[in-house]
Amino acid sequence: MKQEQYAHAARARDINFEGSKISQRAPAVDSFHKYQQKECARLMTNHQTGRIKTSTMNNYV
Repeated sequence: MKQEQYAHAARARDINFEGSKISQRAPAVDSFHKYQQKECARLMTNHQTGRIKTSTMNNYV
């Protein structure tokens, strides 16, 4: 969640500095966000099938 807030803040800052043009950093933020979503989905699947304990899941929240 925090990482998402940082991403939005970084994107807003880039737009403010460069006018309507987004700087080179935005694509990296997007790709990290996609990776994060995939990782979260993988962990949830493992958790639901009983491969990961709840205590392990709490490390990722």
